[in-house]
Amino acid sequence: MVRSLLTGEPLFGHDYFKVTQKAGHVIYLVPEVSIGPFKHRLVKTRLMEFVESGKLLIRTLSSPEDVPLSDPRIRRAAAGADVFLDTAVRFFEGDEQSAKDAKVFAATLFGLQKAGARTITGAHHSPKALTSAAELTLENVLRGSGDIGAMLATCWGVWQKEEATNRIYVKNVKPRDFDPVRPFEIQGRPSIDNTGKFEMVCLPGDSGGKGGLREGKQPRPDKLNLQVWIRGRIDHPEPVSVMHRAAQAEGFDVPIGTFKNYVTEMRKQIRTAALPPRNGNGRMTHPDVNSAR
Repeated sequence: MVRSLLTGEPLFGHDYFKVTQKAGHVIYLVPEVSIGPFKHRLVKTRLMEFVESGKLLIRTLSSPEDVPLSDPRIRRAAAGADVFLDTAVRFFEGDEQSAKDAKVFAATLFGLQKAGARTITGAHHSPKALTSAAELTLENVLRGSGDIGAMLATCWGVWQKEEATNRIYVKNVKPRDFDPVRPFEIQGRPSIDNTGKFEMVCLPGDSGGKGGLREGKQPRPDKLNLQVWIRGRIDHPEPVSVMHRAAQAEGFDVPIGTFKNYVTEMRKQIRTAALPPRNGNGRMTHPDVNSAR
């Protein structure tokens, strides 16, 4: 986001996230990381030139003093700037589970806006329960009091689906006064090494969800579509295991046990449909049965 705001290029390289107005300057406050590791990030993401030009102001763990967001120096610097808090909880005073303390934090952020901050973006932790959740929601992506989510204009939940490529599922869980794009996926490796930014690898609406599918697969079609696919192959002289692998290659990510049940059900339907109908006495009838007597 910082790179897109400073360069004006669309976020993730897609028109879904056009930058309508470039940032005059950005303030990035990251009290959890020292200057050495953070400089490595800046070099990787091709942002050092903006630090050198004064358009990107950084404050890290290596800074000699702790400066709260209410400090007049921060407020003066925030005028006209896009402000990033990484992570937001490091600027939260009190208990993040407390609705009262959350309201104080909200007032501090609104104070930055009154001082002229163009936008305020905060990274926030999720509760451990998110691991077992089927999908991302506003209630499960934000740790702490529900008042934290209530104060937000919008919230995007993120979930790492694959560590090796840093593939991330992204979903808007709180849109206020706008229609968000559907969930999508981005990937950091090797694109950050090559271009300095994430690339979008799954367009909005094409993602398989938080749990997701194996890389390269399309979203799982529903049961009806799978049954139609099975019906088209049911006469093939092939084992169910071979048919199952073919179905997986087509994007049907269904367990082998479930797939076997579908095949058995479909074969039973076909056999039933092929049998002559029965009369009221339970005997099978045939168009020529009466003439045959």
